[in-house]
Amino acid sequence: MDGIAAIKVSDIVALGSLGAAIGLGGLFFWMVWQTESWHMLRRRVWLLVHGKEEISDPAIRGYVEEQNNLAAFHVFAGVRVASLDEAQALMAWCRARNVDLGVLRMCGTYFDPEARRIRERWLPQRWMGHALGVAAMVLMVAGLLLVVSMTMPPLMSLKTSGQGFFAEEGRLRKAWPYRMFSVSVLTAGDCEKPPAEEARRTGFAQSDITILCSLLKEPEFGAYRDKAANSQRSALAICAAFILFFAYRTAVWAVRIAWARKLLRRGVDPALPATQREFDFGRP
Repeated sequence: MDGIAAIKVSDIVALGSLGAAIGLGGLFFWMVWQTESWHMLRRRVWLLVHGKEEISDPAIRGYVEEQNNLAAFHVFAGVRVASLDEAQALMAWCRARNVDLGVLRMCGTYFDPEARRIRERWLPQRWMGHALGVAAMVLMVAGLLLVVSMTMPPLMSLKTSGQGFFAEEGRLRKAWPYRMFSVSVLTAGDCEKPPAEEARRTGFAQSDITILCSLLKEPEFGAYRDKAANSQRSALAICAAFILFFAYRTAVWAVRIAWARKLLRRGVDPALPATQREFDFGRP
């Protein structure tokens, strides 16, 4: 409509139709990242082509079963090991040292499953973990504010003065300061009153009152407002999803640092039970 413009929250709204495809693709790559291989995808393709037909060669069948078990360990235990033997050794070590596999999952990549110790060289300082925790909370609050803002009416502005306003059904409200339960709104009935009085009551400029009253009487304004509301809510939803995702990843990072430092303070012996170290005492 002439004279007003719906404020675009973000150009990323154009990608709204791809949200479902991005979500499915993200889930697929998450599975590949968790298992650290394409084995599950190849297995699904094999089952799709051959059904439940078993592999005839026992050696190959055993290899496939081993890879299935290894992928299952990666997903359920959350610890990235290179082989099934290493996974079994790690479980035996956890039982002997009274370490929960869930703790190793929480440590993430800071735990070396082969050496069975914390990668202290790459472990950030405690203050960094606290800073990441604060950043995660800030991002979480920002994301939740975007979610709450989706319930607000569409935000528009006048092209002539740049004055922002919220377009509710049958009434207009000044954008700032925003008071949800304020009575300082402009309705079609208020347009019969003196513009100077309404400008003082609503906070709009007197010149803007005339334009806003013409909008309230415009039959097409309702459809334009609904279209702007849908566009802005779609953009806010996408922005909120991205911010909440980064808040989650930042929180996971902070938690991993905290758990890794906690396990490091325990000083757990990395040696397997009943394992003897070899010492070279030299030849006589």
